[in-house]
Amino acid sequence: MVDAKQLVINEVTQALALPSHAFNFDTNLYEMGLHSLLILRLSERFSAECGCYIGYLPLASRPTLNEWIALVQRALKSPTDDHSQLQGTNHE
Repeated sequence: MVDAKQLVINEVTQALALPSHAFNFDTNLYEMGLHSLLILRLSERFSAECGCYIGYLPLASRPTLNEWIALVQRALKSPTDDHSQLQGTNHE
């Protein structure tokens, strides 16, 4: 089983080329060098590891480790047929 916390920390530190101690779980990742292309790459990595699509918008709009860990945890626990919140869409 995928460990959401470890996945997010590993992928983010690798993408930003920073040690994990360079920021905390509430640090705005844009301040650490995050940009749109990295978010797209991370979206692909998280989606591949979780087995469901995790969209760009939820990542871009909540750029902290805490928020991303929660998002990945929800993706791992949610049924495979309803990922509207993970994609940043609302079908109401």
